[in-house]
Amino acid sequence: MRRPFLTKLLVAAAALALACTSDRNALPTQAPDFDVQAAVTCGDAALANKIKAEIKNLYPNKPSLLNAAQTRFTSVQTKCSQNKIADAQTQAIQLAGFAVTKYQNHQLFSSVTPQDVSDHVNDLYTYVGLPAPGDITGALSSGAAVAVVGPTDPPTDVKTGDQQAGVHIGTGDISATQTVLVTITPDPTGTNLFPNTAGLKEFPPFYDFQTFPDVPLFNRPVLVGICVDLTGVPSDQAHRLQLAHAKRPDKTSLEILARVDAGFLPCNSFVSAGSDALMVAQAGRRSFVGKLAERALALFRPQPLHAATLVLPGGLGGLTSNFTDFRAVDPGKLVFTTQPTNTPAGLFITPAPTVTVEREDNTTITNFTGTVTVAIGTNPSAGTLSGTTTVALTNGVATFSNLSIDKPGSGYTLTATGTSPTGAVPAPATSTAFDITEFSDGFEHESGWSATGFWNRNSMVGITNSAYPIYVNLADGDQSGGALPMPFAGSYAFWYGQSSSGNYMGSQVSGDGSKSGGTSMAPNSGVLTSPAFFIPDQGLPVALRFDTWWEIESVNPKSFDIMRVSIQDVVTSAVTELGVLNPTTDPGGAPPTPFTSGGFNTAPVWMQVTQDVTAFRGKTVRLIFTFDTRDILYNGFRGWLIDNVRVTTQSLLAAPLAPQASGLASLRTGTLSPEQPRRPRQ
Repeated sequence: MRRPFLTKLLVAAAALALACTSDRNALPTQAPDFDVQAAVTCGDAALANKIKAEIKNLYPNKPSLLNAAQTRFTSVQTKCSQNKIADAQTQAIQLAGFAVTKYQNHQLFSSVTPQDVSDHVNDLYTYVGLPAPGDITGALSSGAAVAVVGPTDPPTDVKTGDQQAGVHIGTGDISATQTVLVTITPDPTGTNLFPNTAGLKEFPPFYDFQTFPDVPLFNRPVLVGICVDLTGVPSDQAHRLQLAHAKRPDKTSLEILARVDAGFLPCNSFVSAGSDALMVAQAGRRSFVGKLAERALALFRPQPLHAATLVLPGGLGGLTSNFTDFRAVDPGKLVFTTQPTNTPAGLFITPAPTVTVEREDNTTITNFTGTVTVAIGTNPSAGTLSGTTTVALTNGVATFSNLSIDKPGSGYTLTATGTSPTGAVPAPATSTAFDITEFSDGFEHESGWSATGFWNRNSMVGITNSAYPIYVNLADGDQSGGALPMPFAGSYAFWYGQSSSGNYMGSQVSGDGSKSGGTSMAPNSGVLTSPAFFIPDQGLPVALRFDTWWEIESVNPKSFDIMRVSIQDVVTSAVTELGVLNPTTDPGGAPPTPFTSGGFNTAPVWMQVTQDVTAFRGKTVRLIFTFDTRDILYNGFRGWLIDNVRVTTQSLLAAPLAPQASGLASLRTGTLSPEQPRRPRQ
């Protein structure tokens, strides 16, 4: 049954100063952007006769109907003859609204069809020089709404006759009196303008919201809502639905708004009890002001609506600053497709965690534009997440290649949240639990160390000292042929040296003599610095351990080719020297003879160094390894290697060793020695 149509339909609209929008033609209720008196033709005689015939065919012979319509049209003709075009347009719009109202109230002849009413409305608009609305028969079906709302009206709910869609307009939300229209717009073939380039899943029904005159921007956002058909939709998917529209002005991109409850819609459950689909409960109803109708005049499609949603009693709702047709979409869900793994404190989590935006069927939304941000979820040790925590999606995947956590702990998790320029908000994700262990690094992956000078992470495969045998000798018993050793464990170690030469000489002086030990054009030095990490205070001794191999000069190794280890308090930036690997006395070797981790003129060996760092418990620190030639002499040796650096709270593995006059001959364990005062060459 047709409900009484709004008697104010389009009446107030004609009295407005109705300016055209930037991207639309003048609407039927708008005054054109030119001098109406001078430019608009009004009063075509042939068309007047046609309208008179239409009135007789529409209205029964009753004073309140036929006579009223004839009198109104006579007044329109009079205004046209007097060249009062604006008044004529106002009265023609009133008469069009009168016809639609009577049709909705079943007061026209029973033989009258929606097409008859549509033709009559178009003829009235044309007669007074307004653009014809076009075919409005679709808007005369059920499931539509229309209301005239002014800026000072009380809060108004405009809802379709079946209460499946509507808009809540607050006092002052709009700047001028508007005719608000809501119609359903089926799109079974997907031909309506909807730039869903990401391929987000869409959910019917689709509704068209309009205002006449068209408003590019409301004073304040108004609340739009629809009741989405959630039959068979899993609850987690239903809870992340949002409404979307073509973004103005070019309508070539999608815009989606954040979720707001549209509780003014009385949506009921859409699925049977016991289903996995979300059941939307009966909403609490708000009273609304303004007359509603089942049907509306779908005169022109207005500007893009961007509405957001919240699956709550009342259906999907969202705030929008303008209107167009819109529909619900699934913005997807985030998934940790590469989970974080147990990682030492301060090092990059390896392999790099990845987060993918997926559809409900777990396929990747490759065209999704936006970013993903990760943060610590469960934080058992009050750790700090470092690295690049916000990453742009590439083909639907965000890769976090330099994340680290500074404090050891068991049961950490990461969370991932997404944003998009369109406003799409994919469902967040939480990773599986993982542990952050005490600091330990075998350099098998890029892990956040910084290096200057000749420091580099290297496998040493195929590298041989080019200074041998012309400029330097090998130590007694060294059968390597001048090749660099393999890492102590795994495939990589850090090395102070150059792959191109196999030594740390850098640029060699021209005419360097045979067995000179290798003379550089300039001194060189470099610093290897670990990532920051936290040393827990568990009341136990704390030791720094690392495996090392080295070969330097033997002329004055106490004061040159310095191999220094330090620790920095990150908070204060204070650097404490832990010691050096250099011997405390000079053996007085010849220029081509090496001093090594095996001792003076002894084949170099991998050795483990242990140093007490208990004083740094409870602090966030960095380890610093510094190599410094200090001069240009005797730099043709193979340099310094470091592997398997770790800090542990277990008991110290080795007691400090007493300095030896000839170095650390034949030792496979040791500690650092205090650096000796610098002295000139002897």
